[in-house]
Amino acid sequence: MTWRRKAFVTILAVTLLVGACSSKSMALQMQPDTVQGFLRNKMRENRIPGLQIAVVKHGKIVLLRAYGVANIENSVPVTNRTVFPVHSMTKAFTGVAVMQLVEAGKLDLTAPVSRYLKGLPSAWQAVAIRQLLTHTSGLPDIWDSHAKMIADTPDAAWAKVQATPVEFAPGERFKYNQTNYILLGKVIDKLSGQPFARFIERRQFRVVGMPGSSFGDSHKVVPHCAGTYQYFQSQGGHEELQNFFLDWPPFIRTAASAGVPRVGWHRPAPQAHPDHPPQPRGSTPIAHRPAPRPSAAQNPPNA
Repeated sequence: MTWRRKAFVTILAVTLLVGACSSKSMALQMQPDTVQGFLRNKMRENRIPGLQIAVVKHGKIVLLRAYGVANIENSVPVTNRTVFPVHSMTKAFTGVAVMQLVEAGKLDLTAPVSRYLKGLPSAWQAVAIRQLLTHTSGLPDIWDSHAKMIADTPDAAWAKVQATPVEFAPGERFKYNQTNYILLGKVIDKLSGQPFARFIERRQFRVVGMPGSSFGDSHKVVPHCAGTYQYFQSQGGHEELQNFFLDWPPFIRTAASAGVPRVGWHRPAPQAHPDHPPQPRGSTPIAHRPAPRPSAAQNPPNA
């Protein structure tokens, strides 16, 4: 029987940041009972087994709840210690690591990646670090449309993607892919002098009090980790819920692999380690600056 992917069933950790609002309707919507009813409905509609939610208003947690199950087979409930794979949200931590290197004077966002990494294909060498961050590089993707590597082994996949033609000129348009963040991981490795996972764990997770967060995949034994599931559909239309095995080689984990427990989010940061004092805020405006937008001619609606 041939199976095709229909829908990805994820167990979620949700954080809502709520700004100032004087509206009574908004205040009503933020009541715990109203939020719970909304989430329960969404869980039924989207077949979400379990989730965590944190609502943060004016920098303070106003709602912190867990719903559903973390493990369907054994009916293990979601708790505040449940660790959730955050998949491609891992890229946010990678972006912060890049900006930490910018603040340290080790990395220039406008520089070509070839300034920091040698031996890249000639068509890749002019791609700027910012274009990797914003998925406007034009590089081919090392993953196929089913979130699988384009070859059986990491080495073979890396060799194959480097031999694949670029899809468009750097900066011409946007196209999301994983190759961009693999290259950023290699840059972080080189400029920090340590594996990117260790750099992020030491400079981000440890500094802000997230000891339960780490990098890994389904091969790694992670206490309190939520399962990942997926619906498959046969050609005859029958659906089946199956475990989804996350197999992410270490070199791709800047793109997708971090696991984060709810108790790690929005916790007041402890006193900074003397070896890693708080970084200056000079990179914040740069990080929030939108990437140059391609013209309509370069970025057609159906691209």
